[in-house]
Amino acid sequence: MATTTYVCSIGHAATRLGEDQEFLEAIVNNYDNLTDGHIVSV
Repeated sequence: MATTTYVCSIGHAATRLGEDQEFLEAIVNNYDNLTDGHIVSV
């Protein structure tokens, strides 16, 4: 398994992706979308 080398905030990720921060927060908070078994807590 790869080691995490970089972490950024949801706000920063939203800016880089050109998405709304609330939209990304909704995806992260919906555990049905996390199919690979990795849950990140902030």
